[in-house]
Amino acid sequence: MSAFCRNAFGAPLQQELFTEAQRDYLKGDYLRAVENFKNARNMDPLNKTGLAAHLLLGQAYEMAGEYEKAIGVYGDIYSDYWNYRAFSSDNDDVIKALLTEGDLFRLRLKKPEEAMARYKKLISDFPSSDFASVARQSIIECYRDMGMEKELKKSLDELSGAARYSRSSAILKVAVPVAAALALLLTVLF
Repeated sequence: MSAFCRNAFGAPLQQELFTEAQRDYLKGDYLRAVENFKNARNMDPLNKTGLAAHLLLGQAYEMAGEYEKAIGVYGDIYSDYWNYRAFSSDNDDVIKALLTEGDLFRLRLKKPEEAMARYKKLISDFPSSDFASVARQSIIECYRDMGMEKELKKSLDELSGAARYSRSSAILKVAVPVAAALALLLTVLF
C-alpha cells in the first residue's frame, strides 16, 4: 500500500483509496483492486467516488473471474438505484450494471433464463434508454442459445408492444402539456 493522505483518525482518504484501486486494476492486480474499491466504497457509498468505486468493484471482480461476486455487486447497484440516481442523472451507470449482470449470466455462467430476467427488467424500467435495444437483442440471443424459436417470436411481439407503449406514453407526456397550453392561450385570447 502506498503512503496515503490520512484523515483526522489516521485512515486513508476515500479518493486516495480509489486512486490506488484504479492503479491496481490497471496493473492487472484485480484482487487487490477489489479490496481497495470495497474500502473506498464503504467510506461513503452515496457520494460520486463511492458510486464509481462500486461500479469498478464489479468490473474488478469480473476481470478476476469472480463472476457471481460481480453479479452481486451489479445487483446491489441496481437495487440501490434511488440512492445513486442523484449522482447519475441519465441513469446510464445503473442501466449498464443491469445489462452487464445479464451478460454475465448469459455469457459466463451460461444461465440464459437469469439473463433474460435482467434484460426484461432493463426494458421494463428503462424502455426509452439506448441500452433497451441492446437488451432486446440479447434476449433474442438467449432464445436462440436455448433453441426456443417459437418463444422467440412471442417475446419479440411482446417487446415490440412494450416499445410502442413507451413511445406512445412519451408522446402523451409532451402532447398533454401542449394541449393544456393551447387551451389556456385560447381562453386568454377569447
